[in-house]
Amino acid sequence: MFGRAIADLRRKAQMNVKLEELLERAKTVPFTQEDKEAQRRSFAYGNTKIENDLVTWKMVDDEAERLWWGLIEKRLMNKSQTHN
Repeated sequence: MFGRAIADLRRKAQMNVKLEELLERAKTVPFTQEDKEAQRRSFAYGNTKIENDLVTWKMVDDEAERLWWGLIEKRLMNKSQTHN
């Protein structure tokens, strides 16, 4: 009985070491703007889907694009106003 418990603890300790190694390696992987945008959309989808099962990926993508182009338009308008 104790032998099995000790073996389980050893396996868990080995898994923790492997997990720590993977986490440290993951810290060195570059995170591109595309990665950040995909993560942002995934977060938005997951959180809204919890509240409303009718939410789709297309809805999240459409809204992200609308917000992006609205931001670009706002920046362009601000630039044109400062140059006048």
